[in-house]
Amino acid sequence: MIEKVSNFFSNRNIILGIITVLIGCIYIITLFNIQVINGKAYREKSEKKMLRNETIAAARGTITDRNGVILATNKLSFDLLLYRVKLTNAEQNTNIFNTINILEANGDKIYSTFPINDENTDFNFENEAATIKWKGEMKIKNEYTFDQTIDYYIDKYELSGYQRKYAIKIILVRYEASLMGYSLFKPATISKDISEKSLAQLEEQKFKLYGIDTISVPKRYYPEGLLAAHTIGYVSKISSEEFTKMKESRIYAK
Repeated sequence: MIEKVSNFFSNRNIILGIITVLIGCIYIITLFNIQVINGKAYREKSEKKMLRNETIAAARGTITDRNGVILATNKLSFDLLLYRVKLTNAEQNTNIFNTINILEANGDKIYSTFPINDENTDFNFENEAATIKWKGEMKIKNEYTFDQTIDYYIDKYELSGYQRKYAIKIILVRYEASLMGYSLFKPATISKDISEKSLAQLEEQKFKLYGIDTISVPKRYYPEGLLAAHTIGYVSKISSEEFTKMKESRIYAK
C-alpha cells in the first residue's frame, strides 16, 4: 500500500495535474465570490472610484484698461454632469428626482434641449413643420399632441408613479442625457452654473447620487457691462431700460 502511494506521488504528471486542478478551483471560487456573491457591492464601489477623463475648459485672460480697471475677467462656476451607471429605470428615476429637488430648492434650473415651453404645458417650436421634423427624428407619431408625447415618454422611462409635473422634469433630464449619448465615461450636462448651496449639498450626498458629478467651468464676466464692447468684442443682452441706467451711471459719466 505504501509502495503504491509512493509510486502515485512520484509521478510528476499526476502531481502537476493535481496542482492545476487545485489552482483552477481556487480561481473559480474567487470569481464566483467576486461576480455572483459580492458582485453588486464590488460594482458600486468600482463605479464610485473609477477614473474618468474630463475636458477642463481653460480660463481666458483678464482684460483691463490703461488705469487697471477690469473690463473682462473670469468667475468660477460649476456645471452638473450625469454619467450612465448600471441602475434600473426606477433607481435612475429616483436618482434624478432627488437631484432635481436639490437644484430647485436652491433656485437652480435643469438644462435640457427638450422642446418645451417655460410653463411645461406645450411645445416651443416656431411652426408645425419643425414639430413634425422633431417627432420624426424621435420616432414619435405625428398625430401625437403634447400631452400624448409626454405620456409616450412616461411609458418609455416608467414614470407612472410620479406626479405629472415631476415626471416631466425627469423626462427633461433623461431626454438630454440620451440625446448626448451619455455613458460611463462620457457625461451629459444637466444643469449649468449651479449655486454654491447646490454644489455643497450634491457633494455631501454624492455617495447615494449615482452617476452625478460636478465640474468647475470658468465663466466670462464683464463688470462694466457695455464699456469698451467694440474693443473686447462683447455686447451684453440687456433691456433698453438697463442700457439707459448704465449710460447715466459713473461708467459713462467719466
